Amino acid sequence: MIRKLKHITITLFLIVILSACNNIKTHEVSKDNSIIEESIKFLTSDECGGRLPNTEGNKLAKEYIVKKFKEMGLKPYQDNYYHSYKQKIPVINKDNVELELLLSKDKIKIFNYGKDFREGDIINTYLELPIYMDSNSTKDHIRLIKNFEDIEKFEKKINIKAFLLLDEISDRSAPRLSKGKRRPIFKVSKDTYNILKDNIGQTIKLSFNYNEEEIMEENIVGIIPSKARINAIVVTAHLDHVGRINDTIWRGAMDNGSGVSVLLDVAERLSSKLKDNNFNTDIIFSTTNSEEMGLIGSKKLNNLLVNNYQRLININIDCVGEKDNEGILIDARSDDKENLEIAKGLEKIFNENSISSKITIGQYPSDHRSFNIGVNISNDISESPIHTPDDTLDKLDLKQMSVIGEKTSQYIMNYLREDKTNMGARKIKIAKINNTLQKEEEKLEFGQFKLVNIDGRNRLIENTEFLGSIDEANKLYDNKLNFIPKTVGNMKLDNTDIVDRFLAKEKPNVEDYSIDKIYNKEMSIYNINHLNLGYENEDNSLNFGLQFTKYNKKDEGDMNLYKMNCGEKEFISDGTLDYGYSIKYTGKNKSITFKYETNENIYTIYIWAGSISKCKDKKEMLNFIKNNKIDNAIDIIFDGLIENKG
Repeated sequence: MIRKLKHITITLFLIVILSACNNIKTHEVSKDNSIIEESIKFLTSDECGGRLPNTEGNKLAKEYIVKKFKEMGLKPYQDNYYHSYKQKIPVINKDNVELELLLSKDKIKIFNYGKDFREGDIINTYLELPIYMDSNSTKDHIRLIKNFEDIEKFEKKINIKAFLLLDEISDRSAPRLSKGKRRPIFKVSKDTYNILKDNIGQTIKLSFNYNEEEIMEENIVGIIPSKARINAIVVTAHLDHVGRINDTIWRGAMDNGSGVSVLLDVAERLSSKLKDNNFNTDIIFSTTNSEEMGLIGSKKLNNLLVNNYQRLININIDCVGEKDNEGILIDARSDDKENLEIAKGLEKIFNENSISSKITIGQYPSDHRSFNIGVNISNDISESPIHTPDDTLDKLDLKQMSVIGEKTSQYIMNYLREDKTNMGARKIKIAKINNTLQKEEEKLEFGQFKLVNIDGRNRLIENTEFLGSIDEANKLYDNKLNFIPKTVGNMKLDNTDIVDRFLAKEKPNVEDYSIDKIYNKEMSIYNINHLNLGYENEDNSLNFGLQFTKYNKKDEGDMNLYKMNCGEKEFISDGTLDYGYSIKYTGKNKSITFKYETNENIYTIYIWAGSISKCKDKKEMLNFIKNNKIDNAIDIIFDGLIENKG
C-alpha cells in the first residue's frame, strides 16, 4: 500500500518515440487479441523487469503505453504524452551488497542478493561480526530472528548492530529513503536462515551501499478532449512496481499490471465510441509512476490538471482481477457528497451486473488519495500475493478484468450523458462558483477560515483537512493531542490525517466577519470529525491503520454515513477485551470496528488493513490487537476524544 514538464523539441521527441517503439518486443496473445491479455503479458515480462522507477523496464512500460495510446487515437495532453517531475531516490550499488558466512580462513559461503537475502531498510551498512540468536549475548553481533515482533525485545540492546529476519514469501517494497536513525534489517530466505542457524557464533560479513540521487520520472497522459472542456474525468492506474534483484523479478501482475491493462481496455472502448466527444467533459487516461514510493506521480498529475477544470474526478484502478476473488471494493477518498456520489454510481453498475461490490471510505492507500474527488476500484488484497515473486500472470482472471473494464466504461458513458443533460446555464454557473470556492479554500492553512463574496453572496469557507506529523497536529491543538500514542507495541506512528469541520459544528454568523480577512479557528479536539493514524514497524512488515470517526445523531448526513459504514454491522459487547465497547468483526476484509455511544454522538474506531488482514479469524484478530497493545491505544484515543466520557 504513499513528478515539471521536460521541454524537448518535436523532432527529438519523434526520434525517441520511434526508436523506442522498435525496441518493444511482441508477445503472443490468443486469437481475440484482447488489449488486456497483450498488455499484461508485456508488463509482466522479463524485459519490464518489475517496472521499478528509473529502470529500463519502467521506461519500456511507458513506451508501450504511449504506443497504445497513439493506436487508440488518444491525443497527448498539452501536446505531450510524457509529463515529467523530479524526485529523490536511493540508487543501490549492487556490487557493494554482500552477505557472506566466514566458515574458516579458506571457506566462505556467499549468499545471492535477491534470492537468498535483500534489504529491509535502505541504510548504508558495513559489518563483520558474529551471528547470534541468544538474547543474553553481550558481544557486538548481528542477530538472527524468526519474527519481526522479536525486535521489540532487543530495542535497548545496543550491542546488536543489525538484524537478519526470516522471510519465507520474499516480500519487497520499493526502495525508499529511510527516515531517522535505525539499525539495519535484512530479510533472508528460509534456506539462508537455516544455514545461518546451523552456524551460530560464526562471523558474517554484511554490507549494503546506496547513493541518493535526484531523477526525472514521468507519468503518461493521453486525452479524449471534449468540445466544452469544462470538466474532466481522469482514469489512472500506477504502472510502477518494486523491480528486480539479479534473477529474482517481482513482476507485479496484480499490482498493478492488472490496473494498467484494465485502463487500456477502458481507453480502447471509449476511444472507439467517442471519435467526436460532444460532451462537456474531457476524458483523461494516465498511467502514473512512483505510486509505490508514496503516490508521488499522482500528486504531480493532480497539480497538472486541477486548475484547468471546474470539476475534476478520478477513477483509479489498482489490483483487480485476482482469480477466485470476484468481489470489488470501491474506496471513496472521503465521505463528502461528491466522493460518495461517484462511489455509489460505480457500486450500482457493478451490482446490477452480478459483480458484488462494496463501498469503503479512505481505506485503500492508492493514487485516488491525490485528488479531491477520487475513488479506487480494487479486489480485496488481504490474502493476495502482491509484492512477492508469486504475483504473476497465472493468478489473474482476464475475463473478470474485461468485465471490470466494460462496466467502468459504461459508468463513464452514463456520467457523460448525465453531465451534459444537467449542465445548463445555471449548472455551469454553480460549477464555476464551486471551483472558485475550492481555489479559495486551497489558499488557507488548516485551522483557518474566512468570509468570501462570490457572485454577490457572502460565504464562510475553511480548510478542514490536515495531513502531517502528530507533533505538527499537536501544536495546532495547543498540545491537547499529547495522549495520542507515538508507538503501539513496536510500531511507530507514521502519518496523521485529521478532518475538523469547525464551521459545520459552530455555525458562526457571517455578519460577524470581514470579507477576505483570514481568521484562526478556536481549535478544540472535540471538533475533530475524523482522525486517521497509520502505524508501522521499521521495515513495514508489521502495520495497521486506526480510523476514529464521530457521528452526530442530529445530523442527517452523519447518520446516513454511519448507516453506510456501520449500519449492517452487528455490534456486540462480549467482554472479550477489558472494556465495554461494542465490537463488530467483518469477514473477508478482516477488520474490527469498536463503538462507543452517548446521547448526542456515536463514536467508532476502525482497525483495518496491514497485518490484521493476515489473521485467520476473530480469535487471531483479538490476539493481534492484545499482543501488540492496540487495545490500550483504542482506550486512550476514545478517552481523549470523547467529551465528558464517563
